[in-house]
Amino acid sequence: MPFPEHVFQHTPALRGLITPPDCSEMRFGLERFAELDQQAEEEGWPAGWRMDHDDREANRQAVLAGRWDQDLWVFAYGSLIWDPAVYVEEYRRGVLSGWRRSFCMLLEGGRGSHD
Repeated sequence: MPFPEHVFQHTPALRGLITPPDCSEMRFGLERFAELDQQAEEEGWPAGWRMDHDDREANRQAVLAGRWDQDLWVFAYGSLIWDPAVYVEEYRRGVLSGWRRSFCMLLEGGRGSHD
């Protein structure tokens, strides 16, 4: 399902460039987690390498507690912009004065063995 027209009212140049959530490869069910767990085990990753579903859901509930009736703004760049895997109400350009974009996150998954 494509995004409604109003989603890009502030950023019309992005229309047609963002992957709709129902087409996202990042939106998957619990069966995909089982596949990832099996792959991690085969590669020798330690137990508990990721937060399990129940803990993740409890964390989400705790973070959003008391905020269910409020907007949730996400400041994003990179793949979170192009394939957000969630439904959004609108895109806006944002600036965080005094901050700079730097992709410096340590990601070992999908980049060889755990060792």
